[in-house]
Amino acid sequence: MTYRELRNKGVEMLEAADVPDADYDAGVLLCEASGLDQAALFMRLSAEAEEGLAVRYMEMLRDRAGRKPLQHILGTAWFMGLPFLVCRDVLCPRQDTEVLAEAALAEAESQRKPYMEQTAYMGQMAYMEQTAYMEQTGKKVLDLCTGSGCLAVSLAVLGRFDTVVATDLSEAALAVARKNAAANGRVIDFRQGDLFTPVGDDELFDIIVCNPPYIPSGELKDLMPEVRDHEPAAALDGGNDGLAFYRRLALGLWRHLAPGGAFFLECGAGQSGEVIGLLMEEGRYEGLHVTRDLAGHDRVVSGRLKP
Repeated sequence: MTYRELRNKGVEMLEAADVPDADYDAGVLLCEASGLDQAALFMRLSAEAEEGLAVRYMEMLRDRAGRKPLQHILGTAWFMGLPFLVCRDVLCPRQDTEVLAEAALAEAESQRKPYMEQTAYMGQMAYMEQTAYMEQTGKKVLDLCTGSGCLAVSLAVLGRFDTVVATDLSEAALAVARKNAAANGRVIDFRQGDLFTPVGDDELFDIIVCNPPYIPSGELKDLMPEVRDHEPAAALDGGNDGLAFYRRLALGLWRHLAPGGAFFLECGAGQSGEVIGLLMEEGRYEGLHVTRDLAGHDRVVSGRLKP
């Protein structure tokens, strides 16, 4: 059987199982099974595939046809250009969440800008020393409901922060997040506990990010099998109306934001108005803003602590 025939058989299997993007998944799995990249696979489509490859490929296809997430089969998901270990203990990082990461990184840069401007008049050596100092001291970031650690690790890699703290209720999720931090060469202060519980009363952060559970409980059964059957329900279930965690965040964010500090919260499509309403009721936040994802859906609610 040639590589092309193997790939075509894979597409047929996945389409028969109603797997979304069957053509793409079949190609990715064949690359994984063969150890070839897309370009090398294309060059070998007419070549005969060894028997062992067919066995490995069929096993992966059966898993995917059973609606096991593609990322779980591969063992890795990509987020902000970085690799992350994923398994049943954590949500697979979503591209939509990159909108949150990008917004937080932009905020971090804007917080540093005034300090950069203050050094503009210095000589080159003094400027370089001051810049090195700022890169070392950076800012403090808190990631709540960290899961796989994709936000915390991405911010630690791509931002210049002195401290990144990440919390999660699930110790199993934190075990995955610690591996992801180590794999990406970053040291992060992971703490087990519910939302702000592991954070000291006097700890303040320049930026707080959170991708909380926000699916209404009654809608969990309607999720795609990849999500419903293979990802932790506790990381999805946002209570009866999907807003349970936002109520708690509205009450707790202000206690741990440094003066001028900003927050970024992911939300589900159609939830931004209610999330903003909860934040406004608390009366401690300003500059409330909604950022949309690439599909045009409201995705991130942000704001900052009032002076």
